[in-house]
Amino acid sequence: MNKIVLFSLSVCVGISFSAGAMEKAREQEIEKARERSIKMAREEVMRKRQRYFPGAVHSGQISYVDMLIDQGVNVNQRDNLGNTPLFYAVASCNAKMVRLLLDSGARIDLESQGYTLLMHAIILCNPVIVELLIDEGADVELFGSDRKTPLMLAAERGYVAIVKMLPEKGAKVDRRDRGGFTALMLAAKKGHVDSVRMLLNKGATIDLQSENGKTALMLAAQKGYIDIVILLLKKGANVNLQDDL
Repeated sequence: MNKIVLFSLSVCVGISFSAGAMEKAREQEIEKARERSIKMAREEVMRKRQRYFPGAVHSGQISYVDMLIDQGVNVNQRDNLGNTPLFYAVASCNAKMVRLLLDSGARIDLESQGYTLLMHAIILCNPVIVELLIDEGADVELFGSDRKTPLMLAAERGYVAIVKMLPEKGAKVDRRDRGGFTALMLAAKKGHVDSVRMLLNKGATIDLQSENGKTALMLAAQKGYIDIVILLLKKGANVNLQDDL
């Protein structure tokens, strides 16, 4: 009789233990499911924040951008166009936004659509942002997909303030693009006399020739830019050089 009682007790204890283990396992599964749901919800919130981030940067919402950064958005994530938020800050010519992103870890050495951030700032002719990017470490010698340097982009657009700045920040004035053209040649070809004068003052070599033999003097003469022709002649341009055509 005692054996039967003991057996019954052991069975009851076993059943009770098994039921307790099952209940604990069920509670653990519920907790895991809850944690997964919370994680998924947080990830969705972060994805939304990340989607809103570039637009907030471009529209100049400093406080909102600052809040999103504090909430953990990735300041270096590219969108489907290959742009990071810093590109949009540069595109909107917002120096305060550029500074905020740089202070928050935005990378300055990235490219988009064949040009660096510095080049995009130059194309937009914003000397303040150009200087800010350079002072924060942007490489003035990196060239784009067409092998044009930042100085070449500024020279061919006639942005004299930037043409003046770049050599002072370390840019080499006689670098060549894919066709062998220098910044001086490009400025002369586009008729930007002030940029030509500035480049000469910064030490540009006056008689370098492109791959097809063109000099700055030839390019200016072909386009009829008399003021540039006169300037180059006064600076000693060689009239006897010939091109390959």
